Amino acid sequence: SRRRHTRYIGDWSSDVCSSDLAALAGGDAAGALVDAYRAAAVRQVERGRIEDLPQATAHELADALVAVFPEHRAAVLRGADLFDGVLYGERPATTGQAAELLALDDALSGRAVRR
Repeated sequence: SRRRHTRYIGDWSSDVCSSDLAALAGGDAAGALVDAYRAAAVRQVERGRIEDLPQATAHELADALVAVFPEHRAAVLRGADLFDGVLYGERPATTGQAAELLALDDALSGRAVRR
């Protein structure tokens, strides 16, 4: 069950593989989008690229990610906006939006973008 009463990213483990997130996008685009943003941030914490800030908001993490990956600024900021809109604004997510965040995770992790 998702925590819906906090503006923080929350506890998350990157044990969920991107291919598992892609499978989620087939039936739960909102869940896949939220999980993809969380996983992207956690992977960068685990790699020591950004500081572990357990109470960070999506936009605070985006600021940290942009400092390390300025070439991905637009995608990172859009990801934070989508995360907040879906999780807290109760906006619907599309499979395409979830795929954008999965591609962002791939780009930040240095993996080839899936087709």
